[in-house]
Amino acid sequence: MNNEIFNRLLGLMEKLGLSVKNGTFNRAECAAYARAVCIACDEMENTIKNLFIDSAETQGLALFLSLIGRSPAETEEKSKQLVIESCSEDFGTRNLGDFENALADLGNGFGYEGHGCNLMIKRGEVSGTDFAEKLSEFLSDYAPGFCRIKIDGTSTDLGTKDEANLRWFEIDALNFPFSIIDNF
Repeated sequence: MNNEIFNRLLGLMEKLGLSVKNGTFNRAECAAYARAVCIACDEMENTIKNLFIDSAETQGLALFLSLIGRSPAETEEKSKQLVIESCSEDFGTRNLGDFENALADLGNGFGYEGHGCNLMIKRGEVSGTDFAEKLSEFLSDYAPGFCRIKIDGTSTDLGTKDEANLRWFEIDALNFPFSIIDNF
């Protein structure tokens, strides 16, 4: 517990004319508030530290790696370098024609609407048995991490889930958001 916060709270209670002697409820309450403030401050410091890759520790580094779809390297320094390199490569805007071709490869009749950071994909007919893999590749290539993609329409016809031949770890490897998995 931070004694400075605790002492300030005791001082405020005394100014209000409340007893803060040892064993009183008021003193215990001040101790609890001081501890809670310390926990909140520690968490804010931890969040700020993990906000930047150069000062990120295990938790922050894991978040950065998950955002770019990479696994941790042997050391934290190598993982930080991996994040920096991954964010540096192929950075820039995508060609609209390439986006539309990739969307058309998903199946007949696919289209899209964009509203700010939201992308609504109008689903057409699913072609081929590799639709899930194609969709996963499309999302990783054309959907930034801050963009929420929603597939419009009813559930995707993959036959029965057994016919799709996707075990849980294969579905997990596709990196679909839950909003897309729910539509299967």
